[in-house]
Amino acid sequence: MFSKAFYKIISSLFILFIFIFIYNQSQSVDNNMNNNIIYPIKVTVNDGETLPSIANKLYSDGVIKSVALFRIFTAWINMATAIRPGIYIFDRPMTLYETVKKFALRRPDKQSMSVTIPEGFTNEEIIDRVMYYLPNLNREKFLTLAKDKQGMLFPETYFLQNSMTEQSIIDLMYNQYLERTAILKTFNMPQSKNALILASILEGESKNGSEEMRTIAGILYNRLDKGIKLQVDVALETYKSLGLPKEPINNPGIVSIEAAMSPIVTDYMFYLHDTNGDIHYAKTYEEHKKNIKKYLK
Repeated sequence: MFSKAFYKIISSLFILFIFIFIYNQSQSVDNNMNNNIIYPIKVTVNDGETLPSIANKLYSDGVIKSVALFRIFTAWINMATAIRPGIYIFDRPMTLYETVKKFALRRPDKQSMSVTIPEGFTNEEIIDRVMYYLPNLNREKFLTLAKDKQGMLFPETYFLQNSMTEQSIIDLMYNQYLERTAILKTFNMPQSKNALILASILEGESKNGSEEMRTIAGILYNRLDKGIKLQVDVALETYKSLGLPKEPINNPGIVSIEAAMSPIVTDYMFYLHDTNGDIHYAKTYEEHKKNIKKYLK
């Protein structure tokens, strides 16, 4: 049997070997770094982002040469869950040790704050939410600049900095919309716009998932095809005029956009939600009146 001292020596040698290996690898980073990389490199670490995700970002941007080594090193010094969110700027090639040290200091070059924009928020609601975190922004300027972007400011969790302007926030949300809704490019513009307007209606008409949204979308398309007013409560003008509103009434999420573009075809022409939020469909107005009497009165 080996003594405890022997195991201790073996463990120490193993640890020493690991650190020598990491050190040698980190020292070779400068020489092996891709010459085509343009500095500075900006890497955004989001709130709650996992170590594998951070490591992959650093590797794809050319900051580190090995995902595995970065993860081993950060785990070894027990900082895998201690990386502070924010923007980290690398203005030159760094060794692995220098890179890990930059994160270990817990001082990102630019602080970021997590701001969640829910599905169905209007532009007014978006700027009110953002200004809670960035009170120096100009509300009216934001609304003026975003006037033609309602429906295309994508609801998502964003990580904002104090230095951001009204326009940069609009651009951030609009670019996210373009990325997440690239499928819209396969449609001609009028069809895309109509789908976006309908999606904004679906945000207010249904909160019970994709299938219900798609069924309601099919019903609203049926009404449009038959020249019947939509009469949806979230867009009161649809009680007065035929067709869709001229513009999106809010900024819909991806589920409602997909529902508007892939409606479920049925013979239903009417629907209502009871006091429990359950939906009931009808093919005729007589059936709809019965549902009203049964479920709402």
